[in-house]
Formats: sequence, structure tokens, C-alpha cells
Amino acid sequence: MDLDLDALRAFLAIVDTGGFSRAARVLRRSQSAVSAQVRRLEQSMGAALFDRTGRLPVLTPDGEALIAAARQMVGLNDQVLSRRRGAPVRGMVRLGAMDDYATSVLPAVLRRFAETYPEVGVELQSGLTAELARKLGIGLDLVLVMHGAGSHRGRILQRDRAVWAAAPGFTAPKGAPVPLAVAPRGCLFRDWAMAALDRAGRPWRIAYLTQSISAATAAVSAGLAVGVFKAALLPPGLVPIGATEGFPVLPDLEIALHRSAGHTSPAVTALGDFIEASLAERASAA
Repeated sequence: MDLDLDALRAFLAIVDTGGFSRAARVLRRSQSAVSAQVRRLEQSMGAALFDRTGRLPVLTPDGEALIAAARQMVGLNDQVLSRRRGAPVRGMVRLGAMDDYATSVLPAVLRRFAETYPEVGVELQSGLTAELARKLGIGLDLVLVMHGAGSHRGRILQRDRAVWAAAPGFTAPKGAPVPLAVAPRGCLFRDWAMAALDRAGRPWRIAYLTQSISAATAAVSAGLAVGVFKAALLPPGLVPIGATEGFPVLPDLEIALHRSAGHTSPAVTALGDFIEASLAERASAA
């Protein structure tokens, strides 16, 4: 039995939005229609794609295995239709990303993408995960964000851990509040840092409040504050600190790509696929 492209689009919409009801809204269909499409797809596959026992659908191993092929099939269909219309892949893609990825990881990825798709423009906006997630589909086509481990949200591209970091030789005065360099409310690292210190009974204070990773790094490098960073992207010149220095363990995290589940152009599909492939290559090389 052939796989239905509309059913594959519905499947990907659920993966990208994290639920049947949200997928139904962006696809402008009823939730029952989306559920029926997924059931037909599962019948064609001969396997369950989602575990529906919890509050949110969780991908099964068969569902995880289908994602890449589904994106390839839908993307190839869109590319073929685009070529039949006599047009190369072109257009504008609005991409949102966390500040550290926007400054240290994506520039090289976007340079290679521009060489491969010279007629596709990319508008990159950096920000906090919560802010970017709100804009998905109403201002952004793709967002590269962070979730706590096990969130089952978006397409997980990399796994990492949060670490405390300070300037070499930094020592927090005993009994004094820990000076923190954190982002505004809505930042996971801010929430994790404050909650972890509260549980450990260590007082803290905000010394630097900034959404800029560069500003936070500068404050920490100067010995003015302690920061929380992704282990894989720890800025040069900073050192991780932990239990020896009296800092509690922080949660693991996942880097995920979310795609607008409405009608997407071949340009959006091309960039999403390119980012997925590039970060997978980066993870395997680490």
C-alpha cells in the first residue's frame, strides 16, 4: 500500500507541534480528521507511530524512524512540483534560533546553505526559546530551540547538558549570594540555575541581566558573575565548576528544530532539512 502524502504531512505536523490538536489548528483541519490520517498511515506502515497513553503523543521507535523519510518524501514532492513549474528553489525563510547557536553554530551552516541554494534568502532572528516558540508559524518558519531532556518536542538534533561556568580562579565569597549572569524571565537556564541554588540552600543574586550571550560571557570572563552555558558551547576562557565549588548539578537538555506545520514552501523545507543534516553531522563528529 502506498503512503499518502497528506497523511505524512499530518504526521510531521504532530511531530513539529507536539500534539494532535495543535497540528489540526495549523493544518486547518479537525482533530478527528488528523487522527484518521495518522491511523491510515499506521495501517499502511503496519506499526504504531505514536504512544497515545500519556497526555501528549510520544513517538514510538517506528515513528522516530519514519521522520527523516517522511520529510524527504514530502520535500521531494514539493521540489518536483516546483521544478515542473519551471522555478528553482527560491524565496525567503524566517529562522529563529537561540543566541549561542545563532552566533557560533549557524553562521557556517547558513554559509554552506547559501552556496547550495543561492536563490533562497534567510532572515535569522535570535531570542529565547519561549519567545521564538510563540512566533513559530506567525512570524517564523523554523525555530532552533532548547528543551529539557525528555520533552519529546520538535525534532531532536543534539543532546547536551547545562553547566555552571566561571572565570579561572573565581571564588564566590562564603555566605555571600552567588552573583549570576542570566537572561530575562522565560530563559530555561535562568529557571534551572535559580531553582538548583534554592534547593541547595545557596543564596543568589542577579548581577548581570542580559539576553546577549556575548554580554553574559564578558561578565563571567571578568569574574563578575557565574553563568550557565551549554557544555558543547562553553565559551573559550571559561571553566566549568560544579560540586567541588558547591554548585548543584543542572539538567540535561535537547536541541530541537521546530517547523511551522502549515503550508511550507520548498525553501523552508530545504533549509530545515539542511539544518537537520548539518547538526547531525556535527554531533557525529563530536
